[in-house]
Amino acid sequence: MRKEGKSGATILVVDDEFPVRLMIRTTLAGAGYRVLDAGNARDAGFLMKAHRGAIDALIVDIVMPGVSGLDFASQVFTTHPESRILYISGFHGSVAVESIRRRSPANLLTKPFTGAQLLARVRELVR
Repeated sequence: MRKEGKSGATILVVDDEFPVRLMIRTTLAGAGYRVLDAGNARDAGFLMKAHRGAIDALIVDIVMPGVSGLDFASQVFTTHPESRILYISGFHGSVAVESIRRRSPANLLTKPFTGAQLLARVRELVR
């Protein structure tokens, strides 16, 4: 995965909540990002394999049915160790959220968040 420039960067969004994915996709596309999105880790894996070109960053919900966002990110890191990931979660007090908050707070955005908050984090992630 490599950076292709701020406004042309490709972002993969993985969240099981359609309204959240739609808000993220709309916000990022409106700012000039190319957006791929999936409702679960399995579909996201297929998208990553099928996509021609770089995926500059991933936005991954931590808690999802089936494979969690943390497990998916771990799988991604095995083949793409340079991956940049922004974790999102509505479970503010969970062990996983608190662990990420302590280790790398810039890589965590808690729900609910605004489009402006999302864009600020993504710009930092892909610059």
